[in-house]
Amino acid sequence: TRNREDGAEGAKVVPDLATDLGTPSKNATVWTYTLKDGLTYEDGTAITSADIKYGIERSFAAELSGGAPYLRDWLIGGADYQGPYKDKKGLDSIEVPDEKTIVFHLNKPVGEFPYLATQTQTTPVPQAKDTGTKYEEHPLASGPYKVVTNENDGERLIL
Repeated sequence: TRNREDGAEGAKVVPDLATDLGTPSKNATVWTYTLKDGLTYEDGTAITSADIKYGIERSFAAELSGGAPYLRDWLIGGADYQGPYKDKKGLDSIEVPDEKTIVFHLNKPVGEFPYLATQTQTTPVPQAKDTGTKYEEHPLASGPYKVVTNENDGERLIL
């Protein structure tokens, strides 16, 4: 995430779900992250690397409002991927070798990848709890706040 400070300090990337800012390969085309111990959703279930992968894959779905195009541009196979509703196989360029590790394979060197990891597309979403276009009405919180009510597609939120 971004640092929760005023001014220039607030632009700095700091670890949130991950233990650090990621480990790049020698040429910065592969980035590896390890999740912190004890991460849970508001209902007490554990947050896994597969949830982060699925959350990212959801951002490719045309049915949902996406964010910045960097993941589509930088992930191998991202330009052709249509999201998990149309392609159940998922993106091979995002690996989850275990519940705490996630590995991104990029089609070019990207030294700024930790900044991309702060984007909302990297928010974990457990596949079993995904309600498609209705998920944003009550997303399963992974941070200090949870949605109590969501009126007019986020126009008024009570957290």
